[in-house]
Amino acid sequence: MSLLEKLKDDIEGAKLLKDWLGGNGIPVSQIHADHRAYACAHGNAGEPCPLNKEPGWWDRVKSVIANWIRAELELKNHLNMRVANEDEVNMCAACGCCIKLKAWTPIRYIKDHTPPKKIAKTPSYCWMRKEINEL
Repeated sequence: MSLLEKLKDDIEGAKLLKDWLGGNGIPVSQIHADHRAYACAHGNAGEPCPLNKEPGWWDRVKSVIANWIRAELELKNHLNMRVANEDEVNMCAACGCCIKLKAWTPIRYIKDHTPPKKIAKTPSYCWMRKEINEL
């Protein structure tokens, strides 16, 4: 059962989920999300990626984008989706996305919604760069 089916009576939740995970509402596996988040937190020879920045900026800012991220994070938490090192991942400075959310997003959806120039800003060990190149 997709997450969209679980939220069928919650229209706003379904819209958030579709925006975050794509039309089918199916996230990557727990292991896959954990691996991605680990790469952001420790993929730089054991150190955090230098693009893993701005912890919790969405909690300090009042804007439409910050509100949307807070709503998507609330939905993610409601669905008990948490990567192993959740407290070590923040925002990707290359693409501007919340890693706590993006770690769960199917790579096809990321590729279709992330301009190549943003992916080009990522380091060679970036999971997004590697997965997109493998498509």
